[in-house]
Amino acid sequence: MSSFSSSDPSERFLGVRHVSQKGRHEIIRFAIPGTRMAHIFSHQRSNANYSVFRCRECKKRGHYKAVKVVGNEIIDDPLENHVCVAINSSKDQANRIMYEVIQNIRSDSRAAHAPVSEIWEKTLHRVLNEHGSASSSNEVVAYFYKNGLESRRKSIERAKAVHGSQEVTWDNIPESYNTLDDGTLFLQERNDIYHLYYSSTTIREGDGPFLKRLESVESVWSMGFNACVGSNINRANLHAYSSTGNVADGVHIL
Repeated sequence: MSSFSSSDPSERFLGVRHVSQKGRHEIIRFAIPGTRMAHIFSHQRSNANYSVFRCRECKKRGHYKAVKVVGNEIIDDPLENHVCVAINSSKDQANRIMYEVIQNIRSDSRAAHAPVSEIWEKTLHRVLNEHGSASSSNEVVAYFYKNGLESRRKSIERAKAVHGSQEVTWDNIPESYNTLDDGTLFLQERNDIYHLYYSSTTIREGDGPFLKRLESVESVWSMGFNACVGSNINRANLHAYSSTGNVADGVHIL
């Protein structure tokens, strides 16, 4: 049970907002002064003037401990009337970094193509940059690292799995391969015979129609491409002609 309280009625209580595990609303973490412990308050409701947050650990024990919050400022004393045991602030912070990573993976289908080890290394590098100095920050690194990649592998794999199969085959082209990083269309045409890929920025001409013509698909057969269509492993360059007659590279047919 928390025994901390404030004796100064004019004291301001500033919390730190972080992502919640499910990502719907932020939480407020209030670090107990002079300790490594904290209280975590989850969002309950909001109105025009303030939001109400409830102590998560007290809720687990069937006790209602709530505070009003405006921005990052907690209006009520966040230290009074708890029946819970405060949690380790660094451990909670490390967990919330991972929550954020998982939510980013789920919201970006491109992350599904990244190896688990690559996601882990990038996240660890970020944690070391942000929390690798002060002793309290070193605790965040230690809690985040745990047993290395293996301690986070399943969480990352589950997040990647929400995008479905990302194996690229002739019959399965994941959605994220249909567009480029800037959101423009890359897979321009797809049928049982061929897939046509090109970037619109590659062949866009400012003084005329977007595309006057592509070399006919029949010309591909004369290039000896017919035999490799079935193997699905090769591609041949085509030429795109603008209205000015200029040839644009970067157009491929599979």
